Amino acid sequence: MSELEFSEGSPARLIAHRSFIYGVLAACFQYPDEILTESISTGTLLKGLQGIFNLALAADDINGLAAEVSLEELESEYTQLFEVTSPQGAVCHLYAGLHYGDRMQVMEEHVRFYNFFELHMPDTIEELPDHLCTELEFLQFLCAQEAYAVDKDQEAQSFQNAQQDFISRHMLRWIGSLEQSVEKHATGPFYTSLVRVTGAFLKSEFKRLCNSEDSSVIPSIAVN
Repeated sequence: MSELEFSEGSPARLIAHRSFIYGVLAACFQYPDEILTESISTGTLLKGLQGIFNLALAADDINGLAAEVSLEELESEYTQLFEVTSPQGAVCHLYAGLHYGDRMQVMEEHVRFYNFFELHMPDTIEELPDHLCTELEFLQFLCAQEAYAVDKDQEAQSFQNAQQDFISRHMLRWIGSLEQSVEKHATGPFYTSLVRVTGAFLKSEFKRLCNSEDSSVIPSIAVN
């Protein structure tokens, strides 16, 4: 069942909106293409996110999501920030295990999370288990499963608990470090805005999961 198949205004549909946000953020951290470039330059990306939840961020925090940019500029920026361009590696690591803890242990902990929900890394993979895109896609999956459970009046607490645990144990431990690194090295506004919005959304979701019994509520998010 896709997000569009849930009834308008239903709790399941609102939960699916969060799943969609995680998917969009994951796509934005992939190597850029024409679709991403057009969605930024036309303002479609920003309007889409604002249409789903209250993007209560300062203009300086989000203006990069709707800035005019070319594919060549995005490709150059992505390569300069996130790809290995020196013997020391990338200037901004998208791998959690390069920001905290022992890398192998961090990846093993990620895999245990995935395997618990019967998600297994394929033999040929584009990203390792601790890559930011893999983490965001996992949360996208958990939100989708939560939406399905709510729609069918089934138990959804396990999916909520998993989101809270995964965000706390892993993503909030390093998203701030990534944000500082991107702010230091980025020359264009897009990736700075993207990582700020991602961090703010994760913090908002963690707060909601800790404090709210109503998983259908999508709160405003703000950068502290």
